[in-house]
Amino acid sequence: MASNTPLRDPFATEDDDALRSGAGRPPPRTSRFGAPGPTPSLRATPPTQPSSRPHGALGAPRSLGLSLGVPRSRMARPETVEHAEADGGRRRVQTDDAVRATDSDALLSRLSALRLGYLSPEPYTQEFATGSTPSGMRGPDAAARRSPLINIGTYLRCSTIDQHVEAFLTNGAGRKQIISIGAGSDSRYWRIMSEARLAGQLEQYVEVDFAENVQQKLACIRKSSVLQSLLDAPASEAVQPDEAGRCVLRSSKYSLLAADVRLLHPDTPEPDRIEADSVFGALDASLPTLVLFECVLAYIEPSRADWLLAHLGQRFARIEAVSYDIALASDSDASSASRFGEVMLSNLERRGLEMAGAKAYATISAQSQRFVSAWIGDGCKTPQVEATSLYAIWTALPASQKQRLSRLEGLDEVEEFDMLLRHYCIVRAYRA
Repeated sequence: MASNTPLRDPFATEDDDALRSGAGRPPPRTSRFGAPGPTPSLRATPPTQPSSRPHGALGAPRSLGLSLGVPRSRMARPETVEHAEADGGRRRVQTDDAVRATDSDALLSRLSALRLGYLSPEPYTQEFATGSTPSGMRGPDAAARRSPLINIGTYLRCSTIDQHVEAFLTNGAGRKQIISIGAGSDSRYWRIMSEARLAGQLEQYVEVDFAENVQQKLACIRKSSVLQSLLDAPASEAVQPDEAGRCVLRSSKYSLLAADVRLLHPDTPEPDRIEADSVFGALDASLPTLVLFECVLAYIEPSRADWLLAHLGQRFARIEAVSYDIALASDSDASSASRFGEVMLSNLERRGLEMAGAKAYATISAQSQRFVSAWIGDGCKTPQVEATSLYAIWTALPASQKQRLSRLEGLDEVEEFDMLLRHYCIVRAYRA
């Protein structure tokens, strides 16, 4: 990257690049399950000092997960929703359509990584690409090809989250349950069920998303014999109306529920408020419970997201969470967004995406500490936190694995690649 060129967000689309003029231009620079090779472990740290560096080796994680930098769909209603800003009570408007559209980006990123050999082959993700045409896709077999930067980042995200999911299911005796908030077109449930040693440990898998995405996913499931083959009940029997009359899927093993989790907050006006029991009530509060947040918390107003985390901690004593998100301050000790983080933020906002959570928790340390604050007290054990940037995960890979990934297409934007990976992190929090 030449020293006299402006910082550029590689996740920007061509339209984003066309908008780089006037105030929108960043200032110029002046100075698997089964994926090959191990990924680094995430070292447990004291809750007041979460780590941002990996330690040791994790073994061979499987290939579950989605894209690197653009989130899957988030829980939202179709209309525009106003969110209160924390700084001075200013109000901004976030168009939920823009948030929903990110699911297509994530789906295409995973398809790209699968087709180009970054991730191990699996037949389930393709079913969500061919079963419907989500916003942003050109047709049933829309071509998916991302840049090498995003493909490698997708691999790092997927392999690390997959390892956590596999470890959660296989460590210790007894059955476990998983909640995926903002699941979008994720096919993790099917990938788990395709492996007997993991499926036997899974008691229940619950996906929560907004109604539009749930309807799209249901349409894909209904059309696909591949997806239906791993359900524990015929789709015709499992699909049923919820309290609002919307079609959802409920079976003894897998549930796909329509809910905007922002509306769980007790301050939500009565006509719109959603009771938490309608979302989480069918789960067994005594079982070990893993909650997945993949690029979710960055979009939710901080007080509502923090309330959700606290509620989940109160409901499930044996809780664990894995969160993948943007770290606007990078993996440095700075407390506010870096210059590159500001460029990323600007590009996202031009797409109509407000980042209230990302702004409030700009550092990896802050994102780790929020879980400690949410889960500590009430006689429970102090939560433990493990956190790392994608850059730290990349640097800890064996040289042979880095060479394999770099040679698939040819990685030459090394400086930009390193900078990008420093601005994404994975946090694991758990109560032992």
